[in-house]
Amino acid sequence: MRKSSLYLSIMTAVALLSGCGGGGGTTTAVDDTTAPTFTNTTYLYNVVEGTNKVVDLTTDDSSATFTENSVDASISGSTLTFTAPLVNADTNFTVTVTAKDAANNSASKVFTFTVTDVPEIPTYAYIAPVGDKDFVDISAAQNKGLLKVSESNLMWADDDQFQDLNYTAAVKHCEDKVIDGYSDFRLATRDEIFNTINYEMDVNNTTSLLDNDFNISRLNTIDAVWALAQGANKYYINHVSGIDVYEDDPDNNITHNTRCVRGNEVSDHNFTTTADDTIMDNITGLEWKKIANPAVTANAADAKNACEGEVDWRLPTINELRTLYNYASGTLYEIIDSAQQVAVWSSTTRKQENPDKNYVLFNAQAGGNVMSGALEDAGDPHAYTCVKSHRQ
Repeated sequence: MRKSSLYLSIMTAVALLSGCGGGGGTTTAVDDTTAPTFTNTTYLYNVVEGTNKVVDLTTDDSSATFTENSVDASISGSTLTFTAPLVNADTNFTVTVTAKDAANNSASKVFTFTVTDVPEIPTYAYIAPVGDKDFVDISAAQNKGLLKVSESNLMWADDDQFQDLNYTAAVKHCEDKVIDGYSDFRLATRDEIFNTINYEMDVNNTTSLLDNDFNISRLNTIDAVWALAQGANKYYINHVSGIDVYEDDPDNNITHNTRCVRGNEVSDHNFTTTADDTIMDNITGLEWKKIANPAVTANAADAKNACEGEVDWRLPTINELRTLYNYASGTLYEIIDSAQQVAVWSSTTRKQENPDKNYVLFNAQAGGNVMSGALEDAGDPHAYTCVKSHRQ
C-alpha cells in the first residue's frame, strides 16, 4: 500500500472515532451576543454650576465596565460623577457612557446635564453707611487698640489717647506706630475719616459725630482730626460738623487730633458709560446720572422726589457722593463738567441742631483752598445727581 493511502485511512478512522460519543451526535458552542442594559432610565439632570451630580450606571450584567467621553465627568465602579463647570448662562452638556461586558458586547447611553448659571455677586469697594458702624477690637490682646469694620480692609489704631499734634508730627507719629507687630500705619485720608462719622447720631451741635465704637467717648472735647494730605493742601476733619476744613498753618501753631490706619482702601475708578448714557462706577457698584451743563437746580426735597420718581433711583448719601470726589482737582469724576462751580445735594442730614440742613459736596469751587463739603439749608437751590446701587 502506498504511504499516501495509509495516511488517508488513518485520518479517516480518527475522524470517525472523534464523532462517536455517548449521544452519538455533535456539540456546537453558542456565542453570547446580548449587550448589557442600563437599569437607570433617567437621562436628563439639572445641576448648579460648580457642584457635582452623581449618576447610577448599573446594568443587568454585573461584569460590565464603563467608560465616558467628557472632561467634566469621571467614573468609579458603576457611578458617574459630573462636575458642572462655571457658565455665563444656563447650558446643556452631554456625556456618553459606554458599558462593556465580559464578552465585549457594549451599549451606550447619553446623559444630558443642564447646568444652571448662578449670577456672581461682585465684590465692590467698601462704602460706609452714614449711620452706625460696627467697629470691633481685633487686637491680639483685647483692648490693645486695633479696630476694624468687617466690610472694610482698614485697621484703625485706637491707642492714641488724644495725640494733639501739628501735621508733620502727626504723620511721623503714625509712621512710627507698632501694634501687634504691624508697623505700616499712616495718617488716614479724608474719605477714610469721613467713613468713621455717624451722621445719624442724635446729639447737639457741640458733640462729636465719630461713631461710638470708634470714638469710645474720648474725643468729645476735641473737634478735629488731621487727614493725610492729597496734593499740596492740608485739611482736617471737623467731626462735630462732619465737614473738612483747609488748614493754612499746618506745621506751626495749629494742632489737631491724630488717628492712624493701616491698609489700602480702593481709590481707583473704572467708569463706563451705559446704553442709557449714565455713568457706571465698576469699583463701587454705583450707577450715576450725569449733571447737565448748566446744571438743573432744586431744593433738597424736590431733588429727592425727582430721583425717586424713577424705579431704583434715589438721591445719594454723602459717603456715596464722596466716592466721586477727586481731591487732586476738587471736582466730581465723570458726572459733571469740571468747570461748573456748583454744590451737589446729598440725602444726608445733620440731626438735632440742624434738622433742615443737608450735606452738599462742591464741584470746582473758586480758590481751591476750601472744604469739599458743607451743610446747606434744605430749601436752597443746588444741583443734584441720582444714584442707583448695584451692590449686594
